[in-house]
Amino acid sequence: MNGVVIDASVALDWFLTPADSGPAWQKVEVLDESAPVVPGIWRFRLR
Repeated sequence: MNGVVIDASVALDWFLTPADSGPAWQKVEVLDESAPVVPGIWRFRLR
């Protein structure tokens, strides 16, 4: 199984914009084919 690194700015865009709008939502389809992976420092970028 392939993994894909989720950037904090993309994840925030998923929560802050309406569904199916904007470039971040175009990338959500990748999660159907790959496992999401986040770096350990990711949680600090969300604060």
